[in-house]
Amino acid sequence: QARARLLQFIPRAPACLCACVALGRSSAATKMSAGGELPAGWGAYQDAEGRTYYANTTTGESSYDPPVPPPSTEAPALPDGWTAHQTEDGKMYYANVATGETAWEPPVAAPPAPAPVGGGQWSVEFAYELGGEGIEATFQGRVLVLDREHRSVATTVDALSAGTITMDAGFCVVFSGSRQAYYLLWRSDKEAEAFASLGLPGQLGETWATTQVIGLGPIGSESTFDGRAALLDKGLYGSVSVAVDALQGGTIQVDMGYCVVFSESQQYYFLLFRADKVSEAAQLFGG
Repeated sequence: QARARLLQFIPRAPACLCACVALGRSSAATKMSAGGELPAGWGAYQDAEGRTYYANTTTGESSYDPPVPPPSTEAPALPDGWTAHQTEDGKMYYANVATGETAWEPPVAAPPAPAPVGGGQWSVEFAYELGGEGIEATFQGRVLVLDREHRSVATTVDALSAGTITMDAGFCVVFSGSRQAYYLLWRSDKEAEAFASLGLPGQLGETWATTQVIGLGPIGSESTFDGRAALLDKGLYGSVSVAVDALQGGTIQVDMGYCVVFSESQQYYFLLFRADKVSEAAQLFGG
């Protein structure tokens, strides 16, 4: 009886070894240090003949072959919006609550968007007004002109930034429907090339031009600019061209980069702005 109680605590070797024990050749099992990690509950042992076997003291299983770890139940990393679920029979599946999609295979995250070609960026700050309809000869055949379906500088810049419009050259011309004018757009790393293609100065910087204007309204529309932009002296500067010459020559200094002039010949107020203030002027005064 004592021998029987002792055998209950000795991990059993596989059936062939048990037969040897029954014949009285050995009843001892020696625990060994496992060379590799074994599944939970399993240990490595040596029988009386020096053979290694494996036993699970919890389940009573034993084998001369190393036990195979059970498959991992850890869910793989999933893209945003996806979660892992199990069917009633334990089968794993994946679902996206936002889109309603489901899949048996783990979904793969979409690759990151490619970096902008050339490393530059598009911005409404990189836009220069060329002039209204009738000046097409100054740029046709020298730079790509976008179709009239693109009728806004801002939305065109967004499309260029997102890659919806591909522009390998890095610059193009678009017609603004709201301002009824053509604009040269360029990527930040293509400024010099864009200007050179049209024979413009390489760096426009703080230049003034008669094409850089926004019509504000006739006499009586002063409220559109009062307190927002300075009005040049009507007695000294009675036209857009005279005011631009004075601004470009440095006779007039306008730190904010834009001002208003009253055209005597047209009886109309115009906002003048520097080349580096295109976006700011458009946001403040429309056009």
